Amino acid sequence: MAHVRSTQAPSTSPQVRESRLHATFTAQASAAGFAVTHYEGRDYYSGPAVDCSSHGELLRLVRATTMRIETDELGKSGFVAYPR
Repeated sequence: MAHVRSTQAPSTSPQVRESRLHATFTAQASAAGFAVTHYEGRDYYSGPAVDCSSHGELLRLVRATTMRIETDELGKSGFVAYPR
């Protein structure tokens, strides 16, 4: 009987996927010149984030990263953006 190799990628745990997402976001945002900080946000989010003081700065961050970005509005001080 011939051995059949699976074509599916091995599954990774949610913690590993989240860790990779955070590392990718941090690397891309830092390379684009943004200061990445730790953020404790809504929906139990805890991880890297970027403070954006204007809508233009937020758009620059979105263009610099390859992932989906979620934002929290901070009133007059701008936005905080983080990977989601």
